[in-house]
Amino acid sequence: MNKYTIGLLALVLITILSISSCKKDKEEVIIPQFDGISAGVWDDSFYHETFSDPIIVKAIYDSTKLIGYGAKDIGIQTANGIANLTVNIKRFNPDSANNHPDNIFNYVHIVFPETFDIITISETFLVPKASIDVYSVAALNKNNPIKHESKWHSLINKSHNLALWEEPAQDVEKVGEWHGINSIAYIGFRENDKPGWLKVDMTSRYYPRILEYAIKK
Repeated sequence: MNKYTIGLLALVLITILSISSCKKDKEEVIIPQFDGISAGVWDDSFYHETFSDPIIVKAIYDSTKLIGYGAKDIGIQTANGIANLTVNIKRFNPDSANNHPDNIFNYVHIVFPETFDIITISETFLVPKASIDVYSVAALNKNNPIKHESKWHSLINKSHNLALWEEPAQDVEKVGEWHGINSIAYIGFRENDKPGWLKVDMTSRYYPRILEYAIKK
């Protein structure tokens, strides 16, 4: 066997090992999967709670009676223990004699744990010489699917504070589809591969009421 034959065999062997290694690497890539669930639907395979007293977030106005802030924590039982969410609101006092300043935004935000992924929507807004994409929490109807293919927004290494809606200056486009809702809708979320939902009554846009949640065990 001459040196050229030996070199050719060595090349073939390296190629085979390389292909084998690539297949092994592909087999070891595990993407979390889960069976789809529906917003508002649950059974015994879920952690579930209906709040006997709905969690209501209201604004408390500062000494000037101009701007109000409110915050409420929500404890959700998950497979990893209690996960705490916080609903934050900010509102210009509509009874104030002052005109609504352009730099005061009304909003409803939710702060999620870093371990959560949230179903979101993306909206594009034009600003001077550019455009920006803004993510906000999607509003789901009852029975809407919550599944692996949903548009998930990971919070790892990102802001955990997402808007349900924001209401900037008077003539500026509103942020978030929750701004136009005056009824009950659902937030879709997951922790690891465990999907869940949060039921929110937005009949009063400025005073959200948290009614119920469920998440897979």
